Amino acid sequence: MLFKKIVPTHFGLAIAGLILLTSNTALAKEFKIKKGHSSGSSVTSFFKFEDIPSADNRSALSTFQGKDSLGDVHGQIVADYDTVGGCSGGAAFQVFIAKGVLSYKKGQLHLEASQGSDPNQGCLVFDNYPALEPASTQLIVKYDIVGGTGDYEGATGELTVESSGVLLHNYLSPGNDNQFGSFESTYEGWFEVD
Repeated sequence: MLFKKIVPTHFGLAIAGLILLTSNTALAKEFKIKKGHSSGSSVTSFFKFEDIPSADNRSALSTFQGKDSLGDVHGQIVADYDTVGGCSGGAAFQVFIAKGVLSYKKGQLHLEASQGSDPNQGCLVFDNYPALEPASTQLIVKYDIVGGTGDYEGATGELTVESSGVLLHNYLSPGNDNQFGSFESTYEGWFEVD
């Protein structure tokens, strides 16, 4: 009689524990972003995305498309660049703040980057600035993945993007520089979805 009472109770607890353990593991799903490659264009503008204390700054809007381990992707990034930072190696502007969206068939990923403790984080380096075009550019930015939509809703993770490009037009004006150029990027990262 005692056996009949104990077995169902222990069996029920074991099943409940197994369900809880299984549901907790199923909640967090990790994705790897590998072999990412994209190309696009970027233009500076007179609007200010954020209030930057320095007078020598510029904003840029970049659009691109490409492919990685999640599939075909297209996106946009808006960024404010500033000369106040730790960039070295030629004329350089540092990412003050950047926000972006990567759009896939199954959903979007939301990106953010800002000046960090790494003195070369987000440095846009020109090889012969402010000479007339063409000038080559280099840029490495580490983004935080801070959200998403669709299958990627609630995503958190990191993405590192390395870009090289060509400045096709550079008009220096008293208020801001008007620049337009093309770029190609490679990128890798990871994110989790709860």
